[in-house]
Amino acid sequence: MAEQPNSNGGPRFPIFIVGSPRSGTSMLHWALCEHEALWGSEESELFVPFTRHLDAVYNKARQFKGRNWLEAQQVDKDTFYAFMGVGIDALYASRAGNRHWVEQTPSNTWALPEIYRLLPTARFLFIHRDGRQVVESMTSMWRWPFIKAVKTWRDANLRALQFEQDHSGAILRISFESLVLDPEQELQRVWQLLGLKECRESTRFILDKDPINTSPQYAAQNRLEKLEPRYGQWSWYKRLLFGKIAGRQMKALGYGSDR
Repeated sequence: MAEQPNSNGGPRFPIFIVGSPRSGTSMLHWALCEHEALWGSEESELFVPFTRHLDAVYNKARQFKGRNWLEAQQVDKDTFYAFMGVGIDALYASRAGNRHWVEQTPSNTWALPEIYRLLPTARFLFIHRDGRQVVESMTSMWRWPFIKAVKTWRDANLRALQFEQDHSGAILRISFESLVLDPEQELQRVWQLLGLKECRESTRFILDKDPINTSPQYAAQNRLEKLEPRYGQWSWYKRLLFGKIAGRQMKALGYGSDR
C-alpha cells in the first residue's frame, strides 16, 4: 500500500492532534491548516466507534477456528486494520486533495493504538495543558462535575503518554503554554516532524486570532491571559483531590503541584 505524494512532492500521511479536551487542540489544528500542505475540517467523532466495531468484525470473522477466510488467507489483525485504513484515508483524501489531512478530535486520544494500526504512516501531535486550567475550563464551560473533569484530563494524558512510550518516533509532545508564549519556536518542532517548510501564517494565527472555543466568562481574555491561573480559589480539598487523582500525570508532563 504505497503512500500517495502530497503537494510538496513527499509521501502523504495523516496527522492526528490528540490530547485532553480543552487543551488547545482546536487552536493548534486551525493554526496548522494555514499551511498550504495541510487540510483539516471539523471534529469527526469517527475513529473511536469505527475501531471498536472493527475489532468486533475481525473477531466475529475468526470465530470458527481453522475454518474462516481471514485465517485461511493469513490475514492478521495488523493487515486487516491497514487495509480498512486505506478506505478511511481515501475518504479524507477525497476532501483534502494532495494535502496531508489533519484530524483534531480529542476523543481520538482514547484509541491511539487502534488508529496507528489502522493508519501506520500517521503522525501524532500530543498537546498538553496544565490539568488545573483544563479542569477549571471543563467545569465552567461544560458544567462538568469536578471529579469527572479531573479523571478525563488524567486519562487522556495517560493514554497519550503510554502511546508515546511505544511509538516515540511517530508522536511529538507539545506544551500549550509554550505554544502560546512562543508559537514560532514550538511550531518549528512540528514542521521538523512533518518534514514541511515553515509557515508564518500558522504563527500569526496563534499570535493574532481571538481565542477559540473559549468559555463565555473568559471570552474577553487575550492569549497570554489564558495562561493566568484560574484555579486560585480552589479549596484545600479540591487541591488535595486533584493531586490524588492526577498528580502523577502532572509530574510526568512537567507541571508543578500546589498540594
